[in-house]
Order: sequence, then C-alpha cells, then structure tokens
Amino acid sequence: MKNTPPSKSINKKQVAASKPLPRLKKKSSLSNKNKHEKEKPRLRNTVLSGKPTGIRVIRDSTERKLREDALKEMELKFKTIFDSASDGILIARISDKKLATANKKICAMLGYTEEELLRLGIGDIHPAESMPNVEDQFEKLLRKEISIARDIPVMRKDKTVFFADVSASPITLEGKKCLLGIFRDVTDRKRAEEALLRSEEDYKSLFEQSVDGIIITVQSRIVMANHAFCAMRRLPLEKVIGTNALDLLCPEDRKTAEQRWRKIKSGEQLLSESNIYKALRWDGSVAWVDLRSKVIEWEGKPAFQTIIRNITDRILAEGELNKAILFNKAIFDSIPGILYLYDDTGHLVHWNKQNEDVTGYSGEELRKMHVLDWFGGREPDTSIVSNGISEVMTKGQAVIEASIIAKDGRLIPMILTGVKLNLDGKSHLLGIGIDITERKKTEESLRENEERLRGITQNLPGVIYQFYAKGNGEYHVTYLSEPFNEFAEILSKAEAENVDAVFSDFFSRIHDEDKERFLTSIKESVESSSRWNFEGRVLTKSGQLIWFQGLSVPTRVDDKLVFDGIILNITERKLAEEGFLRESNFSRAAFDSLNALFYMYDDQGRFIRWNKYFTTITGYSDEELARMTPLDVVLENEREFLQCAMEKVLTSKYVSAELSIVCKDGTVIPHFLTGNLIEFDNKPCVIGMGLDITERKKAEEELQSWMRRYEMVVAASGQVAYEYIVPTGHITWGSSIEKVLGYTIEEISGGFIQWRTLLHPEDREATMAALDAAEKSCAYWDAQYRMQHKRGDYVWIRDRGFFLPDAEGRAYCQLGMMEDITEHKKIEETLLFIKKAVEGSSDAIGMADAQGNHFYQNKAFNDLLGYTAEELGTSGVASTVYADQDVARNVFETIMNGGSWSGEVEDITKDGRRITVLLRADAIKDEKGKILGLLALNTDITERKKAEEEIRRLNESLEQRVRERTTELEAFSYSVSHDLRAPLRTIDGFSQALLEDYENMLDVQGKDYLKRIRASTKLMAELIEDLLKLSRITRSEMDIVPVNLTRMALSVMDKLQKSQPQRLVNIKIADSLQDLGDPRLIRIVLENLFGNAWKFTEKKKIAEIEFGLTIIDKKKVYFIRDNGAGFDMEYADKLFAPFQRLHHVEEYPGTGIGLATVKRIIHRHGGTVWAKGKPGQGATFCFTLQE
Repeated sequence: MKNTPPSKSINKKQVAASKPLPRLKKKSSLSNKNKHEKEKPRLRNTVLSGKPTGIRVIRDSTERKLREDALKEMELKFKTIFDSASDGILIARISDKKLATANKKICAMLGYTEEELLRLGIGDIHPAESMPNVEDQFEKLLRKEISIARDIPVMRKDKTVFFADVSASPITLEGKKCLLGIFRDVTDRKRAEEALLRSEEDYKSLFEQSVDGIIITVQSRIVMANHAFCAMRRLPLEKVIGTNALDLLCPEDRKTAEQRWRKIKSGEQLLSESNIYKALRWDGSVAWVDLRSKVIEWEGKPAFQTIIRNITDRILAEGELNKAILFNKAIFDSIPGILYLYDDTGHLVHWNKQNEDVTGYSGEELRKMHVLDWFGGREPDTSIVSNGISEVMTKGQAVIEASIIAKDGRLIPMILTGVKLNLDGKSHLLGIGIDITERKKTEESLRENEERLRGITQNLPGVIYQFYAKGNGEYHVTYLSEPFNEFAEILSKAEAENVDAVFSDFFSRIHDEDKERFLTSIKESVESSSRWNFEGRVLTKSGQLIWFQGLSVPTRVDDKLVFDGIILNITERKLAEEGFLRESNFSRAAFDSLNALFYMYDDQGRFIRWNKYFTTITGYSDEELARMTPLDVVLENEREFLQCAMEKVLTSKYVSAELSIVCKDGTVIPHFLTGNLIEFDNKPCVIGMGLDITERKKAEEELQSWMRRYEMVVAASGQVAYEYIVPTGHITWGSSIEKVLGYTIEEISGGFIQWRTLLHPEDREATMAALDAAEKSCAYWDAQYRMQHKRGDYVWIRDRGFFLPDAEGRAYCQLGMMEDITEHKKIEETLLFIKKAVEGSSDAIGMADAQGNHFYQNKAFNDLLGYTAEELGTSGVASTVYADQDVARNVFETIMNGGSWSGEVEDITKDGRRITVLLRADAIKDEKGKILGLLALNTDITERKKAEEEIRRLNESLEQRVRERTTELEAFSYSVSHDLRAPLRTIDGFSQALLEDYENMLDVQGKDYLKRIRASTKLMAELIEDLLKLSRITRSEMDIVPVNLTRMALSVMDKLQKSQPQRLVNIKIADSLQDLGDPRLIRIVLENLFGNAWKFTEKKKIAEIEFGLTIIDKKKVYFIRDNGAGFDMEYADKLFAPFQRLHHVEEYPGTGIGLATVKRIIHRHGGTVWAKGKPGQGATFCFTLQE
C-alpha cells in the first residue's frame, strides 16, 4: 500500500480512529446465530503525526448474514411443509418427464418408497390408456387455461387406480425447468357423486312408483305430483300443477293444515309427525288421509314435500275395533268370576272389575303382584299353581283348583283355568277364576268326575267320530277314535265287532228322557243338511250319569251326507252353570244375613240398595230409607265430615271413617263405615259396609287409660310416648315431648302433617317409605331420623312402636316411643372419625390391655413390623418386637403407674430386620381414671437416624472449615483495616498542611476540594474503626453474666443528652430490666440502637424514645421505639446488612455498620433482632437474648 503524507491538522476523531478499536459486546434480541458479525478487518498502513499508523476497515455484514439465515430458515420450513403436507406433491423434469422429488404423502398414496418412485417417469404413474388425456390436461395447466385438472386417473404400485385432482405450476430446480404437481385423492368424492346420482334416480323412481300420493308445493301451489296423486284426484298432471294443495282438504281442516305447515317451516313441529285430515274425493265423498310433510328446496325456493296416504279403511277399522273393545270389556266385566291375563313374567296385564271386588286389591296393587303372590307360599296351592302354569305353557291349557288369599287375609277356594296365548311374540296366560267356596261339599261327591275330566283335558277333548246318512234313511258309523276316561266305559271297541255296534250300545245308555230328542235332532240335521248340536245325558257302566255334547258339520259326498264331529263331556260345565245359579241365589241371601250394615247410594247420594240388617238396626222401613241419604243417619255435628268423605271417594275410589249412626228411636251406635266407588247402571255409585265398633270404643277408652300409665313410665326414662290414630292423623304426645323437641303439647298439636314437616328433608322420603311399609303390614316399627328442634337445629330421634289393626285388618293406631339419640350419633361419628384417622395414620399405632395383651394395630403397624394383631396377641409385643427387654418392661411399668413414655427404641421386624422407632406411649383410662391399657405410637426413624448421623458428620466438618475460614477472613480484615490507617493519616496530614501552609495560594474551589478530601478520609477512618470493632466482636470471647439493662440504658441516654442538651426528648425506660449477656457487647447494642433513635428523631420538635419489654410466644422481647423518620418495610431486609443505608449521608450521617454490629452481637447471644416502621411515623427495633 502507498504511504499517506503526514498531516498537521489531525482532529480528535482521527486520533480516536488511530487507537486500537475495542471488541463490540452488544446484546441482540436475535438468536445467537443472528448476532452482529464483522468481516475479517483489513489492515492499511499510514503515517499520522509523523508516526507510522495502521488503519483497520471493518464492514458490517449483519444484513447479509440475516438474509442467509432467513433463506436457510425458509428452506427448512419449505422442507417441513413439503414432507408434512396432507396432499401428495411431485416434482418432474419437463425435459425427460422423470420424477425428481416426492413427499411422503405421495409415496404413501402410490405405495412406493421414495427411492422407487424417483426412478419412475410420469407415464409410470398413470394408466396407459389415459396418458393422452393426462398430457393434454397438464399442457392446459402449464398454459394456465385451467387451475386444477379434475378426476385424473392415477395408478398405484399394485396397479389399482384412484382418482385425484391435480394442480401444477412450473418451477426451476437445480437449474432445470420442472413441473410441480399437487395431488389430492378424490376417490371418496367420486363415489359420493355416483351414490348421489343413483340416489336421485332412486328418488325419482320411488316418487313415481309410490302407492301413496306425493306432491311438492311452493306457497301452497302444487308444482309437482306423482302418478298416485293424479290417480287419486282423477286428473292429469297438467291440470294438477298450479292448483292449491289446501283445496284437497275439507273446508274445516284447511286452516289447521295451513297452521301446521307454518309450524314445520319454523321448526316448531317435527317433520316426521303425521297429521290426519278429512279430504274430498273426486266424486265429492269424504276420505281420511294421513299427511306427512318436510321442507325441501325446489328450483332455489323453499318448498314442502307432502306424502298423502288414504287411511279411510284404517279409520273405519279402528272405529270398529273400539266398538269391539268396549263390547269385550262389557263381556269381561259381566263374567261371573275373576278374569285375568298374565304376561310371560307372571304379572297381570288385564283383569275385570270382579277381580278387584272379590280380592279387595286395587288395580294398582294387582298390577304389581306376581301370579304366585296370590297364594303367599301356602302349600300345596303354590306348587299346584306353578305346575298348572307350566302345563299351560307346554300343552296350551290347564284347569286347577287352589285357594287365593284376599287382601283382608281370607282364603277363597277357586277353580282357575288357563289358556296359552301368543301376543306380540310373547306367551301369555288367559283364564277365569270361579269362587267355589259354597260348592266344596257338593264337589266332594264329584271329585271322581273331576279326575276324569282332568284326564280328558290332558289327552283328547272328547271322542271323534264320523257317520253318514243315505237317502233311504240308513245311518252308519264309519270312524270312532280311541275312547278315554268316562267314554271308555261306554264306547269300548273290545265289546263290539264294528263301530256301528259300539254306537248302538252308546245309544242304549242315553237317558230315557233324552233318547227321542237325540234321534229327532239327528233326523232334522240330516234333512236340512245343517250343523248338529245336541246336549244330553248318558249312563256309564258304573252307573254314573254324565252330560255329553255332540257336535258335527255335514258334508255332501256323492249320494251320502257325511258328518264329522266330536262328543264332549260337558258335565263340569253343566255343574258350573247350576253352581253359578246357586251362587247368585246365595249372594242375595248372604247380604241379608250379614251381621253388618250393607248399603249402596247413587251419584245423587240417595240409598238404592241396603240389607235387612240396616233396617233392623236403624229402625227405618224400606220406604223411608229409599227417600234418605247417608247424611240423614249420622249425628248432625258429623255431617260435614261425612260430606267431605263422600266427595273424596269420587276421586280416591275408596274411603273409610268412624261415624255415629243415629237410629230412628234416637239411639246412637258408633260404626266403622267404608265406601268403594263402582259403576252401576252406567252411573257412579258407592257401595259400602258398616261395622258396629261399640266394643272397640270401650277397649280404646281402656287403652287410653293404659297409655297414660305407660306414658308416665316412658317419660321417667327420658323418652316420649305417643299414640298415632292413622285414619285421622291425630297424634297424642307424652308430656316429655318438650324435653326432646322443645315444643309444648299445644305447639305440637298439628298431628301427622306437622310431624312430617319437622322431618329433616334428607330423611323424609326414606322415613315415610319405611312407615308406609310398617303401616301396610301392621309390623313393628323401628327407625332413626332427624327432627327439627324448636330452637331451629335438628336432633336425632330413635322411634319405636307397633301398629294395631282395625276390624278389616288395616292399621288403625300406632303406639310408640321416641328417644333423643343425638349424643349417641355424635359419639358414633366421633368414633368413626377416630377409626378412620387411626387407620389412615402414617404412624404405626398399637393397643394393649392392662395385662399387656396386644389386641389392636392399624395398617401402618402391620406394614412396619410385618406382624398381624393375631400373631402378636398370641406371642406378645414385648417378647417379639422389642430388641431390649429391659426397655419393654420399663415402658409397660411406666404406663401402668399412670405415666407416659417417649423415646427411641430398637424393634425387630418379622423378617429379622432391626429398625429404630420413635416410641410414644400413654395410658388408656376410663372416666374415673382407671387404667384400661396402653396406646403406643411408633414412627420409623431408621432412615432419619442415618440422615442425622450423616448431617452431624457433615456439620462438624463444615463448622471446622467455617471456623478456619472465618479466622482467616477476620485476620485479613483486621490486617487490611489496620494497614489502611497509615495512608489515610498521610492523606489527611498533607491535606491539612496544604490548607495551613498554602492557604493564600489556593482559591475557594481548591480549599473546598481539600476539605472534601479530609472529610472523606475521616469517614474512611470511621469505617475502618467500625470494621475493626465488628472484627473484634466476632473474635473476642464472651463473658455471660447478669446484666442490668435498665441501668445500662440510662447511662447511654445520659451521654446522648449531654451531647445535645438543647433537644426536647421524652424518654421512657422500663424498670428492672435484667437478663444474661456479655455487658460489653450488650452496651454496644444499646449504644447503636439508642444512637439511631436519637439521630433519626433529630428533626422532631418533641422526640419520643422508649425502651421496654413484652412477652411474645412465651419469650422476652426487648424493644426500643421512637417517633422519628421511620422507614419503608419493603426495605427492612437491608437494614442489618453491612454498609446498607436507607437515608442519604448528608441527611443522616453514619457508616452503615452499626445495625450489622447489633445483629452479630444478638446472634452470638443466641437471639434474634428485627425492625418495624413506617415512613414519617417512627421505628421499633426488637431483640431477644438466649432463645
């Protein structure tokens, strides 16, 4: 390089440039890669001020590096996007159409690895037959005639083909022109489009071929209709289009249909809901149609698609069905017995009214009962019924005899029939039960016939036969099935050579009164070719007369009239019919012979039926009762109650009450009256009975007397006796109720309703359910629940009692007693809490009795030692667990003497390991202080002991190192502080000499500089002195003796007052403050703290300084309080650090060592020091000694 000539005018910038340039150390917000970088500096030689100089030129290349890094980052992002793209990406060279680059997605789509794919060309991934089209599409993409090539066929490695949408654009890769293609698999879309096309074709086909009319309407006008609708209207399509769809309906239904369409459109009504309307046929007649509409779009407009189904035949059929149902119900209710239909689970699904009347159960109760509930487990009835059900299910029908149990406990012997039905794919049992109570004696004589009838039922229902009649009057029997049971004695083939002879023998046994009628009926049937039906009597060989029924239907075969038929034994039916007549007569006689009132009144309240006992008891004649109502035969003051009961029965269907019947002669007789709502002559009527309860009333009075005595006994035990009358809800409480619930007798007179209201809401449902169950079964009652006390809280109650039944077996009265068990509940909860706490404790807890027998341990005990309570209860804890038996004896003896024991012991686990535990043992005592046993808590401290030993060893080592380093540091500090004094004295001395000897030669500024130097040396000397004091405090030995803090504080404050006698300071120093400490060090503490208080109150007109003592957490805390400058508590942690100041030295002079010295002295005494304050409100410094 050429030398530059020297220049005489060199400015400061040039000089600066000639100096060595410092290395830049500038932080950047960019990453480490993006920090400013410099090119290697180039050195240029030159001459400045006659001296050879090197100039370096530094060029900032930061921007270039940023661009390079950005490019690398962009390449990385592109690579990431390329590999993670959800579409397949291929890059192919345009020159040779070879594939250059592929991402993972296209490899997965085609089934190739990347290496395999990059060896292929474009022609290898498309079917050969589609290549012309593919190339044409790619040319269009390059010319940008299209942006996406749709549905391009692409061939996988396995030669299967899928379709893709392809977008392409030209790029340059490694200097070569390429084509970048993005492939998106649209196979699923293609399938969906094809499925949509097929769906549209299917819809059009269904639209036209549907047997239901279908129309599409826009604003009620028909825009499309199918063939079925046109046929329905008898109009061609062109005349249907444009008509108003509402004109299809009858005028009275059009407004409703229009409102419905509006609701469907707004979403208020479901699209699939059907609506039934009356429509006008083409001939003007009315038809019923079912319309179902939904909202669709028609040529871009909202429209309705409506399906119209003609349901006229269904509506008519439903009408007929309803008539049939009503007719069947009338038949069912008129059957002289109970009708039942059971499902496959054995529960009733249908029954007649007689079922409820006979059994006494309500419809709701019947629905819940199982078929076997009727028999209550009684044998052999339960087995008979079970077998009968099985017979019905296997053979189709059965008839049995068993006694059902009515609601009031009565046994009702009945004949029960059963036939298997299949309804909705499930097996059902249909049958009838007939009360045979009064027929039992008669049936005893017919038992043999019943056995024969049962045999017929299990085999064949009768004898099948065939005979023919010729025109000449001849009759011939051509077939007769094998006869059984009774017919075996009459139609035995063994006694005849042919069936004609057998039939002749049968005819000879027909009852003489029936023979002529028998022959006449056959002759008339033959002559008229009509169905033969004959009932008559026949005598068996054993002399028994049975009823039979012959049934047959004639068929003309050539010149013969052939009769196919059956002969049935109908003896049972005939007897049943006779029995039913007897039952009807018996019922009428039974009502009149009842020793109780029987009555029925209509919906106007007039008597329409009554028994003879009613007229006998009341003295009223039949004519008088016909003009009377139930209100006319009770006491006047009970008529309002009876009126309410008569109204209630109309809704509840059953009611009962106790009322007084007033006879014609004025006699009053208490009765228990019932009422059941029934339908009679198509009107609601009430039927009921009345029982004389005069004797029961007397018994109740005696019971009340007994209850008063019982209540006194119960009250003496702290419990509450009560009597609950179920029908009225009245509760009579014992006098001790106030002690339990706080209410007086008058305040808790609300009966059952008030009792239920006072129950805790969480207990109410369960308590009511339990009470209802006990009441229904008249069972013993024992329950626990919470009731609200008068003061507002809830108390726990134990309620025990029993129900007394009335004449009908219903619960009438409950007698019981209540007990406050709140304290018991609290104890139970406490015990449960203690048990959970003990079981969940991490400490191993064990218990032993006074003899040392181990009886309890928690899970942690078992986990710690490995023994179960049973193992230790047998072998003993002391001999098994304790490693030192002397310790075991000492622990047990200490506890048994009333003491407690705590310490570390060594235990032996079940697997032989020795562990160290912290044992805490105490006595378990009763309320009198008697020792019942001991409780031991064991905490495994084995690991802790190891850790403590390790920590102790480390601490000893650490303390030794600290002592050594502290000694070195203190020696160094002392040496440095001592050695600094000499230079400081020199500086101060020469500064003073300059001021004294050259005073006239120095200006004011020079003198000020020297004064500042002397002031700084003085401050430095003070700092050194304080450091030496701090060092001496740490190094000096302490002499702990009693110190009179009060006297020492007075001495310190006296010195401060003498230093500034002009100040007004209120000083309070507590008397008799004395403690243990080093007097010399304690004085330094007080001098520093009082000195600070004196200094920082200097600006107060009247300063206040107080020294006193307070007790905090049983510790003596000394404090020095002032009303000076104070400080912000945010910086309280800096107060006791060396050289830390919260105020400017010009404002409050000092070195910042004083409080650090205080802290070190207090810590050497084993105490703590802290401060509290607020800016401008003073400060309080507290310290403790020997904690």
